[in-house]
Amino acid sequence: MSKNEIHKGQVLKDKLKEKNILQEDIADILEIDRATLFRWLKNENLSKHKIRQIGMAANLDLEELFPSMFKANELGMNQNPGTNWKQKYYDLLEKQNEMQERIIVLQEEVATYQKKEIDNGTNSEQ
Repeated sequence: MSKNEIHKGQVLKDKLKEKNILQEDIADILEIDRATLFRWLKNENLSKHKIRQIGMAANLDLEELFPSMFKANELGMNQNPGTNWKQKYYDLLEKQNEMQERIIVLQEEVATYQKKEIDNGTNSEQ
């Protein structure tokens, strides 16, 4: 690595630490093994694709971190700092909870219907 080049993995690692974002959380969001993400961040010549993946998962301003690699219009991502990945995660958890509650209600309705059917079958046999 020449003196003009930066250690891309270290830049991302430092930014995640600065924003109090756990590497484990990013690995989970990317659906990769934690060891894989750790290995990526040790790479001084991390690929643009991997930088973009990590940046999007952590909602990082890649144009600021790597101005020679990224321009805002090519990122195809929302650079609004108000859009927080943690909030998106919490929103998804809330939706999941709502769906689980709905499933419980539907299961109860099915059980009630089945009980009525069994009771009707028992009554018609008598």
